[in-house]
This record gives sequence, C-alpha cells and structure tokens, in this order.
Amino acid sequence: MPSPVAVSAVSGPAVSGRGVRLADVSGLHKTVVRGAPPTVAFGLVERRADGGLALGYGYDEVLLLTQGAPSSDDGVDLTHGLTALRLSGPLATELLSRVCALDLSDPLTPDATLRRCPLAGLAVVLVRDDVRSERSYLLLVDRSYGQALYDVLLDAGAEFGWTPSR
Repeated sequence: MPSPVAVSAVSGPAVSGRGVRLADVSGLHKTVVRGAPPTVAFGLVERRADGGLALGYGYDEVLLLTQGAPSSDDGVDLTHGLTALRLSGPLATELLSRVCALDLSDPLTPDATLRRCPLAGLAVVLVRDDVRSERSYLLLVDRSYGQALYDVLLDAGAEFGWTPSR
C-alpha cells in the first residue's frame, strides 16, 4: 500500500526576501534506521546516489530524507511526525543567528553537518545542506512545533521584506 501524502503542519506559503528564502519541505520522506552500524557518523550528512540525504541522526541512528517514494531501507517512517523547513540564501546564516545560540560559521558548522540545538526555545535538528554552492539549512522539528518554527523565522527575518514566492 502506498504511503499517504504528507500534509504539512505549516499553513504559510514559501517566502523570499532580500538574500533569504524559506520553504516548507515537509513532503520529504523521513525514515529513521536504528540499531545497525550507522552508514554515516553522528553529526555528519551524506548525499546519496538517489539524491536523498543520510543524516547521522544519533549514535546508532541514521535519518534518511528522500523525494518521492519512501526509502527502501528497513526503518521507522517519521514523515508525518516531523516538519521540515529549508532556509536558503546568502543571508540565511545571519537570520538563524538571531534565534540560535550556535556559532554557524564555516569552521564550526561546515556544509554536510548536523547539529541538535535550541532555536528560539524549540528543539530543532539543524542540517547544513548547501545547494549548488548556496548556503542552505534544513530545519527539522516535531510536527506540533512546525508552525511555531515557521512563525519565529518570519518574525526574525521581517526586515528582509518577505513576499510569497513560487
């Protein structure tokens, strides 16, 4: 039986502003594989041949993010339990620094890394995943806090002049 389509917890549209874009990408399939020797080390990210991401989610956990059909790997489907937002653009780090106490500079948070951190009081998994050499972050949060995270980012970036994007 096919997996039902993921319905996002975020009611706002994708938006863009000067130097930054925010989009809901909760439709990514999210499968966590536990117990087996991890294929990617904790805190690191690998791009898979199928275009998906393998996240070193825990010391014995890998979270697989894929487009389209769920991953064929045996694991637990977290697609409906996590909201995923993508924040991109040359000013994405500046916006995040307003709501996150982590040092997001390249030496400490380079591309292809994962950090678990509080972001405006929310427990967030922050994944640095640059796309086509542009700074980009995936932000994963429990579904029940998805709208709150979206709203916090909109408020923190209000001066960038958000407008709905396609």
